Parts: sequence; structure tokens; C-alpha cells
Amino acid sequence: TVLASSTIPFRLVEQKTVCDPNIAEPSIQIEVLDKDNEPMANVRVLVNWIGGQDIFYTGFFPEISVGYADFLMEPNVIYSVQIGEIGEIVNQITAPECKDNSGNDYWGIISLLFSEP
Repeated sequence: TVLASSTIPFRLVEQKTVCDPNIAEPSIQIEVLDKDNEPMANVRVLVNWIGGQDIFYTGFFPEISVGYADFLMEPNVIYSVQIGEIGEIVNQITAPECKDNSGNDYWGIISLLFSEP
């Protein structure tokens, strides 16, 4: 079965760094929206890095959003992310370095928002 989302050229709408000392592990947080800005479940997410790749789908965390998916990053590794089969590829993603109020370093989050054009 081919998912309808496989033929959608998803585009990156927003990329931001999130520093939250309460979140212990660096991650990529992804949200995928349709053209009506509604969250989309069962959308393929491909993450690549030198020496590996992972494929997973949105919708496994409905308590956050049916359009949400996340991926734990290793510090100092460079990743690329693609949504769907023909969506825009976002390159050069790496865990951001953050500082807490005491000046201690910790790894942050990259938040990516994709939308159907």
C-alpha cells in the first residue's frame, strides 16, 4: 500500500533550536501538517547520518500531536531529515549546545515544522 503522503513534496516551514534543561537527551522533534495546517499521522520520516539511517512515522505520540515524531541524536553527528518520499531534505542538523542558568552545558533540541504545500 502506498501512503498518500508519499507523493506530497513536504516543505520545511520552520526550524528552531529549543534549549530545555528538563529534557535530558538531544533530539530532533518533527511536526508535519497538511495544507489546512492539521497534523498528519502515518507520514514517513527518513533520518540519515554517516554510517546509518532510520525510517519512522508520525502519529505514535497522539498525546503530543498525531503529526509529531522525534529522533534521539548523538552529539557531534550531522543528520539530514526528509519527510515523505519526495519532500525537501533538510541537511546539516546537529545537536545544539545549550547552557543552563548555572552556566552548565547540555544538549538541546532541533524542532522542525513541515507542511504540505
